[in-house]
Amino acid sequence: MTETTPLLDADAAKERRRLESENFRAKLHLELSDPWNPQVSSAGSKIFFTLVMITIFISIISFVLESMARYENLRVWGFLEIFCVSIFTIELAMRYYAWPGGSASFIQDPLTFVDVLSVMPFYLELLDDVVTVDLRWLRILRLINLFKVVRVSSGLNIMFRSVSRSVSGLFLLTFFMLQALMIFSTLMWAIERGTWDMDKGCYTRELDGGKCSPYQSILLTLWWAITTMTTVGYGDTIPVSNAGRLVGGLAMLGGIIMLALPTTVFGAQFAEEYSTMKSDAALEKLRTDRSGAHEREDDEAELKELKAELKQIRDLAQEMLPTIHKRLHTYLGPSGRATNFNRGECIMKDLKTGLIELYDFVDELSPNISVDDAGAP
Repeated sequence: MTETTPLLDADAAKERRRLESENFRAKLHLELSDPWNPQVSSAGSKIFFTLVMITIFISIISFVLESMARYENLRVWGFLEIFCVSIFTIELAMRYYAWPGGSASFIQDPLTFVDVLSVMPFYLELLDDVVTVDLRWLRILRLINLFKVVRVSSGLNIMFRSVSRSVSGLFLLTFFMLQALMIFSTLMWAIERGTWDMDKGCYTRELDGGKCSPYQSILLTLWWAITTMTTVGYGDTIPVSNAGRLVGGLAMLGGIIMLALPTTVFGAQFAEEYSTMKSDAALEKLRTDRSGAHEREDDEAELKELKAELKQIRDLAQEMLPTIHKRLHTYLGPSGRATNFNRGECIMKDLKTGLIELYDFVDELSPNISVDDAGAP
């Protein structure tokens, strides 16, 4: 018995440490997932995420200013980048440690992809001395930091989820848009290509003064189709024939319809996500109210006692008032003072009604508090 007791104590201590670690990770995950929720977050998580938000803006602003020639070679950019990447790396490590699932589910999370891309350019540039490939273009990925705001912004989070849920519908509409682009590009190329000029080595249009046509191929014409169907219309390539203008007009009208459909799909999903967010907030408030119900137990006990006293007074009045009424009638009737009797009768009725209404009022305030009501009218 003396030999197994230390082993049992060690196992119990090990299990206790495991449970404490799991509870800490679960609490940390809740704080990292919703840092502004007062029910799950702490002051430390709010301070940390405020630091993360400031770091995001520092990273973006420094990236923009670094692109200016006069500030390009300042040494401060290197220190700021190290600071920003350190904060983002710490955040990523904390999320991985607190993640409730496995590594595979953590990697599959879209926001994890954003977090990884936000720090990847810095670590890849450290390999610049080893790898002969120019990796400076990876600095563009620092703009990914803008998407980190989605994690802590409810509005951007709704938009992100709306786009995610609209992927299937948007994919179908994108497929139709690509078909329309190919159709109008092919038609415009066939109509506005012109004739081949051996001297200039290009297709020329007589209606354009013999200049080289901008519609030399379907791929080049695709640029005109994109700018036309998106209603941008740069005007750098225009049709000159009546048939070409007809095709251009149809492309404009088709582009309006194609652009309106994705807006409708996304708007419906956004409204649904917003409604879901409001419902979740209402449910969370309901849970909070229920969790704080034990704090109102003393008030309910006092209200129950008051309700019982009012019930006792009401029952007593209902028992005594008819007797008082009868004695007053006997006393005042023979003397002819009917006016006084009527007044006394009204006072007793008002008193009885007032006690009943007062009890009913308290009963409405405490519908869940039951009192034996055998003597109720």
